[in-house]
Amino acid sequence: METSLRARVRAGDPDAFGQLFDENASVIYRHSVRLTGNWVTADDIVSLTFLEAWRLRERLLPGDGSLRPWLLGIATNVTRNTARAARRHQAALAKLPPTVFENVGAAFDQATLLPELSAALYRAVAKLPDVRVVKNVKDGAGRTGIGLTYTNRRNPSKTTSGYWVFDSESLAYLGTNRSALLDVAVTDEKGEVTAVGAS
Repeated sequence: METSLRARVRAGDPDAFGQLFDENASVIYRHSVRLTGNWVTADDIVSLTFLEAWRLRERLLPGDGSLRPWLLGIATNVTRNTARAARRHQAALAKLPPTVFENVGAAFDQATLLPELSAALYRAVAKLPDVRVVKNVKDGAGRTGIGLTYTNRRNPSKTTSGYWVFDSESLAYLGTNRSALLDVAVTDEKGEVTAVGAS
């Protein structure tokens, strides 16, 4: 039976591949958990393992042995590749925050953003490495909110001393710990105010 399953998998039979998955997915999952120590990552590795097995099916040697060792080998390689990609991704992110943090700060300082946009920027920047969320920070006007600050562990001279302050509920930008955004105005021409509203 295993020989015919192997031949059917090599031929690209979807039913045979479904059977291969049913018989081996739990073994590949347990193997992946042991390799990564992470259940969520192991789920991804199972999916990638069977995707890679489908891609490599024509290279499968004919014979009558179990396909499990082949799948376990693929899972091990997928795990290594996934870990290597994660390390590269983290290394790239580690280089990214000062520039991104400074650019977003310039956007906050130079533009009046809609509350929805400042909330989206808050959520995005808060996820960057070395960016810290600090509760109960006051803006320049004394309003309490949530602060974002950047701490560069590898290069302390690039650490920021200030905070961007956001409203705790709406995440609307309030200002910095040294300044405050108090009013928002829309103008048609320079100096000609057409609408005013508190931020």
